Amino acid sequence: MPSTDIMEFKTFADIQGHFQIALDLLLKKENFSHGVWPYKLYQSEASCQYEKLGKRCAQPHQKGYVVSCTDGSVVLIGNCCAHKYLSLDDESVRAGFKQLDANRRQSIRRRRVESLLKKRQSYIEQGKALHLQHRDMQARIAELYNTFPRQIWQKLIDRWKTNRLEVVWEYQITKTGTENGRKVVEKSWYPSSYGKLTGLGAWLEWDHQTYAGRISDYRKQLELIPAKDQLTNAEIDHAEATLNNVAAITSLERELGALSKMMSDFVEPSNLVRAVQLTSNQSVRAETVIAVHRLTGDTLAMTPERFVVDIDVALKRKHDATGLRIQQ
Repeated sequence: MPSTDIMEFKTFADIQGHFQIALDLLLKKENFSHGVWPYKLYQSEASCQYEKLGKRCAQPHQKGYVVSCTDGSVVLIGNCCAHKYLSLDDESVRAGFKQLDANRRQSIRRRRVESLLKKRQSYIEQGKALHLQHRDMQARIAELYNTFPRQIWQKLIDRWKTNRLEVVWEYQITKTGTENGRKVVEKSWYPSSYGKLTGLGAWLEWDHQTYAGRISDYRKQLELIPAKDQLTNAEIDHAEATLNNVAAITSLERELGALSKMMSDFVEPSNLVRAVQLTSNQSVRAETVIAVHRLTGDTLAMTPERFVVDIDVALKRKHDATGLRIQQ
């Protein structure tokens, strides 16, 4: 009789390919010896050979067992007959069938895990690459954090969390006239947009993320899986739990890729300069001008204070405005 270590029968032909089934033999309690292996077919194409109420059951079924008779013949019995009739008054028979089911499940797990372990090295390489990607992002974020004024960094976080991405200042138009011989001054405020901030995301609160721990734990658990052909049941349990994280790690890989793309969008020069307009504090704006030029690598041809003034003057001239203020 063939080894049943990794058998999983899906069709009646699969069963016949492994066993010489005595199709004409009736299975009775008297000639039953022991269960051999369970099966779960795609379709109800197996015929139950158990004798029930004086005749062959013959019920087509998907789920059942290959069993051995006392004379060494091999026959089939459906799951229902095995549990409701053959093992009805025999706890040891019932326990035997339950153990076969457990063996089948463990066999399927073992085969799945050992198949996945053929890719073990590629998973290890994936973990290494993800670690390097994480470290690179950490360095890029640290550079941004250390370059921008703290007030601006917090405003970027606030903007991201409240989804207020459009940078808007308001300009004041002053109109004068006379009414009933008296001078009248009318002041009105109008919005002017500098565009929307792009690329804001969870990378702004990098210290709050758990990426590093998840990547490190995944790599450690992979390394703990023995590099051998036959794993013990305990090793199978550990390997399965670890390999079940492959999908989560792949998802994390995509997540880091998305955050990296956000950062690339954020550091576009046309987007960085919007950070100058996130506060009305002139000294902070000047510091931000220095930060932006440092990040873009452009030479600042004037003082940062002059750069800020020129932005304001340009907006005033555009609308012939008499005042400016940031829209809160």
